[in-house]
Amino acid sequence: GDQPMVTLTEFEAHEGLPALLPADCAVPQLPALRLSPTQSSAIRHGQQVSLGGLATAPGVVRLYDETDGFFGLGTLRSGGILAARRLFTTPLGRPGAAADVRSGV
Repeated sequence: GDQPMVTLTEFEAHEGLPALLPADCAVPQLPALRLSPTQSSAIRHGQQVSLGGLATAPGVVRLYDETDGFFGLGTLRSGGILAARRLFTTPLGRPGAAADVRSGV
């Protein structure tokens, strides 16, 4: 919406690291889930996680780790079962700092 836009030429000419919008700005309409360290680890390793009686309706959700770092999208199924849909990999020791994208299980 109201975010400043730049041309490709302006972007390429920018010295240092340009200011980019966080990846989760692309999907603000999706519900967000903050996961525990154990849940985040399981999802990142392709395992499904049972969230029990969660109030969020089934569907696609944004996934955040315990540091509020966005690390991908998941699919929440009826019964509170969460599975990875599309995850960002992160550099070692830097949760939430997206490096590239890989398909979920």
